[in-house]
Amino acid sequence: MRNRPVSPSEHKNTQKKTRRRIIVLKVSGEAFGGGENPLDEKKISYLTSEIASVKGASIVIVPGGGNILRGESLKNRGYDKADSDYLGMLSTVYNSVCLKHALAKKGLRCRLFSALSIDKITIPYNPEAALTALRAGECVIVAGGTGNPFVTTDSAAALRALELGADILIKATKVNGVYSDDPIINKKAVFFKTLSYEEAVRKNPRVCDRTALTMLSNSNIKFMVLNIFKPGNIKKAAGGKCPGTLIS
Repeated sequence: MRNRPVSPSEHKNTQKKTRRRIIVLKVSGEAFGGGENPLDEKKISYLTSEIASVKGASIVIVPGGGNILRGESLKNRGYDKADSDYLGMLSTVYNSVCLKHALAKKGLRCRLFSALSIDKITIPYNPEAALTALRAGECVIVAGGTGNPFVTTDSAAALRALELGADILIKATKVNGVYSDDPIINKKAVFFKTLSYEEAVRKNPRVCDRTALTMLSNSNIKFMVLNIFKPGNIKKAAGGKCPGTLIS
């Protein structure tokens, strides 16, 4: 019996079934270390184990760099704003190289891109190359923010999510999600389980960058804010179950 031609609608449905979910994971610098131990091997090992636990999805990681250097702290010491931001971006490259090494030790194939031009250790970032790596089953790390000063790594993660057609953007930080105030300082701060993008922009929570929220507001990308230090949270979020705050 001859095979009948596949209709366009059937081909589209097949593509939907075979397409792997794309997860962009923005990781706070605090997940790598801090203080006198900015690159803490135990923390990095824990982080890589959490990432490795995600199955059936393509992962794009956008590291922060606050464990090594915060651009804002240099600005307060008299540094030019652009220069301090570039130094902050370089801090994300430090974290990214360490993360790539740690993921390789877990047996994960990984491709390291950077929005800053550092050809000796990274690949110049472009969306098509990143998607090609994801289709090949590789984990992707994107360092260097957007490559431009005056832009946060939250906004860089939002931009990558939009460019790569991500399904979920996860912000992995040290708090359980979005609150009405800083929960570490104000114990009476109210926790929000769900928010619309409009509500989140209006509330302007400290844990989320308003520009990133505005960028995502016209997309279908789900934005989850969760505690990286609670084991299993990344796996739950990648599977579509939000263990923190869901913004959509």
